[in-house]
Amino acid sequence: MPKQLTSRQELARLLNKKFPADQLERTYLQLLIEGQAKAAIKGNVAAAQLLLRYAHLEENPDRGRRKKRPRLKHL
Repeated sequence: MPKQLTSRQELARLLNKKFPADQLERTYLQLLIEGQAKAAIKGNVAAAQLLLRYAHLEENPDRGRRKKRPRLKHL
């Protein structure tokens, strides 16, 4: 019995597939990013924030993760 993919793995698999109707053979992810970029250029602030946040996280993989607080030792 094959191992079932997590929802994150399934989404990554789908986003990396070629979009069937695209003549340039771009992936779903490439088309989504392009669409968000076009929306951001037209003034969609949420799209701009999403792209900037994504680009920043890609450059700094440790950013966005919660830092663990040191546990205090009880006396």
